[in-house]
Amino acid sequence: MTKINIIKYNSNAFMFIGGALGIYALWNIYVQRGRLPAGVCPVNNNRPELYAAIVLCVASFILSFFEGKKDDKGSK
Repeated sequence: MTKINIIKYNSNAFMFIGGALGIYALWNIYVQRGRLPAGVCPVNNNRPELYAAIVLCVASFILSFFEGKKDDKGSK
């Protein structure tokens, strides 16, 4: 595996994990909203998951700059 492929694989993995974690956190907020009493914020309980999802997606974005250009050997 070349360095470019490793970076691309890590970038895609970070994006997938960050997206999944973000969806999980948002779903958890939605479910908790119905169980909590009025005036309680469900986001406070899920803040670490949301921050982790944001960090992973930003890391994926930064790694995408180092992936390199796609070679089009078939086109002229």
